[in-house]
Amino acid sequence: QRVSQVKSFIAPLGGINDLDPIANMEENYCLQLVNWLPGNSAIVARQGYREWVTNLGLPVRTIMPYNSMDGSYKLFAATDGGVYDVTQSTDTPVLSHPTSNGYYKFVTFGNVANQYLVAVNGGSEPSLLFDGTDWIEFSQNETPASPGQVKGVDPATFVHVTAFKRRLWFVQEDSTTAWYLPVD
Repeated sequence: QRVSQVKSFIAPLGGINDLDPIANMEENYCLQLVNWLPGNSAIVARQGYREWVTNLGLPVRTIMPYNSMDGSYKLFAATDGGVYDVTQSTDTPVLSHPTSNGYYKFVTFGNVANQYLVAVNGGSEPSLLFDGTDWIEFSQNETPASPGQVKGVDPATFVHVTAFKRRLWFVQEDSTTAWYLPVD
């Protein structure tokens, strides 16, 4: 004998709500939308996926987009074996910079001269700067004169980077110390 009843629910057009308690959540919200996208009047199943870049050899840990000042675009994938340019779909990706740890924090930062992608991941890898053409490892220099040079701290110890008020700010590993670069 049947013990359950069919109940209809409205589609969760409000999307994901991870703020309200479940008991107080309105019916037009949901906790998860796995392979579903909210539309104007219904939810629709995701159309699937396709492989973009294959044969990286190791799992991708970080995806980093770069937009240059001239409007060109690059996409990088970091693995525990290196940073790869994955802008174009391919099964033979090109290694852009070798690494042994692909977990990066990154920010895109621009000044009047150029647009940069700055990436840090702590003591296991040097901090990196992409200038639109090349990856540059940050270095310590008593008289910094070019992008990627800092004074007074080992840049390999940076674990976080952010841009605020036209400056790059870095957090040093295992400390409450923040470092910042001059404006622009």
